[in-house]
Amino acid sequence: MNSKLLRWAALIMMLVNILYNRIIAGGSIMSDITDKYDPVFVPANYAFMIWSVIYLFFIIFLVYELLPKQVDQRRYDQLAITTIITSLLSICWITAFVNEYITLSLVIIIAMLITSLVLFYQAYSILPDERHNWILLVPFSLYAAWLSVATIANSAILLTANNWYGEGPSQEMWSIVMVMAAGLFGIFIGLKFRNIVFPLVIAWAGVAIWSNRHFSYPEFASVSMVCAIIMITLIFYILVKNSTHMKI
Repeated sequence: MNSKLLRWAALIMMLVNILYNRIIAGGSIMSDITDKYDPVFVPANYAFMIWSVIYLFFIIFLVYELLPKQVDQRRYDQLAITTIITSLLSICWITAFVNEYITLSLVIIIAMLITSLVLFYQAYSILPDERHNWILLVPFSLYAAWLSVATIANSAILLTANNWYGEGPSQEMWSIVMVMAAGLFGIFIGLKFRNIVFPLVIAWAGVAIWSNRHFSYPEFASVSMVCAIIMITLIFYILVKNSTHMKI
């Protein structure tokens, strides 16, 4: 496919995805379904405002790659293809989740997480020759980080829906393990790629979880806040350690 047509297709699919998201999930249906199963691992509703930020940066990038200086650079084509795939997956996930096909929604969101990590890797493979690093890396860093959290939340809903916590460790204990796993992933990505956006998103989620659960599940909320503090500390470490050659 012609590069320009491919880029336009990516932009149009993202706009369709956003519009579909707003039409189907713009009301309270998503939060109503989450509240119905009430998993421990769920941030406060305000945390999901991050989707607006993610979509904004996606649009900025998709417009940027259509500019005359970028449109003939074929290296962006791989990002356009993966963006089309992840937009289609997002539409499928919304459809599955609002119809309470929880198992299917988890399968789809895992596929979305994989595509988000592919986008993240593809962006870094382009980076050496890219001057506008924030345009290229911020949307994919935001997206991959938040999908890491969203996948855990979707998993928690499925486990709760199937009464998986009936025996063995409590739901709160499993949620603590999950938030620690998210934190470790944030540390890994932050240090390996000198990326401050990824741990910032994990910190955002940690604070939102604390805000939502500090009364009902104080131990889990405390671990979430500690995770957020560690992420913020990591960000300052990266900023200081790599101030002369940091990528984001």
